[in-house]
Amino acid sequence: MEISRDQSPANLLAAQGNGLTLILFFGSDSGHCTERAQTILAQQGLALSDSFRVSRLTGSQLQDDPSLLPTEASSLCFSGGRRLVWLTEVEERSGASAIQSYLKNPQGEGLIVVMAGELSSKSALRAAVKASPIALLVPCYPDGAREIEQLGKKLLAQDRITIDPDALKSLTELLGSDRMVTRSEIEKLALYAGQGGKLSQAEVLTLLGDSAAVSMNDAISAAAAGSFVKLDRAIQRVFAEGESAVAIIRSTMQYFLRLQNFVQLKDLGQSASAVVAAARPPVFWRDKDQMIDNVQFWSHKNIDRVMALLLRAEILTKSTAYPDQLVASQTLLQIAYIGRRSQSRS
Repeated sequence: MEISRDQSPANLLAAQGNGLTLILFFGSDSGHCTERAQTILAQQGLALSDSFRVSRLTGSQLQDDPSLLPTEASSLCFSGGRRLVWLTEVEERSGASAIQSYLKNPQGEGLIVVMAGELSSKSALRAAVKASPIALLVPCYPDGAREIEQLGKKLLAQDRITIDPDALKSLTELLGSDRMVTRSEIEKLALYAGQGGKLSQAEVLTLLGDSAAVSMNDAISAAAAGSFVKLDRAIQRVFAEGESAVAIIRSTMQYFLRLQNFVQLKDLGQSASAVVAAARPPVFWRDKDQMIDNVQFWSHKNIDRVMALLLRAEILTKSTAYPDQLVASQTLLQIAYIGRRSQSRS
């Protein structure tokens, strides 16, 4: 079965009881996956620190020994209650086959929670979970402006904090790539404002404007613009703030997929400025002029070249034989070179 992003897996689990034995969370927003999974743990009265009831496995472990999954799912808990199998780092080539085999021949009454990250629409693992009557597929995609605004209002209202409309708009533009990061940043704003306080746009921009998400966006924008100097500074700042190479690569993919949609609309007759102005979620205000330029000079052919570079980089960053930060940096430099040539020919 598959649920929509607005449905609660906890409610469905409560209704089905032990008949639902596997829940797979997938999507580009890892924080959203974690948050939705935590609702399951809370409902089941579980904590990941409870070693008596929780078994931790990874996709690579299952790849080496598929029997681990039915074994752990069938194990009894010393303290009683239902066992939780917490399965992470699952990919199509790492652990998926063991899960598919388990769904064909389930064993035990344990609850298996799978954190799978991004899976394509053609994923065999997604198809197997969706088709199984004992499994649940839960998509976890990045929040749009509406979801971020609702979360912001909810969290700030808990401390009776008011926020200016322009400040709320800036908040929705600055956040959203990861649910846990979004929640943490809003809580930081609440701590700054204090009980019954008020937040202005200037305060929101000051408090959130130097976050790693903004630094990453600066690096990606510089690459797209073909600005080598800005890219060098931005990428150093991103790594200094502790961001991973894989996150940079994936965020760059999302940026160029969005740009590709904008270019397609421009090719259908809309002006670049009209395309960017109508974007939902909106393009961050300080990036609008640059995005308009990108829509004008980037072509589908060059965007396809960039996507091929990024797919290769994602594979390399997951290999221990390659320094992942170097791979990410060189890939963005290659993109900047393509961007510079595209701009000079427009």
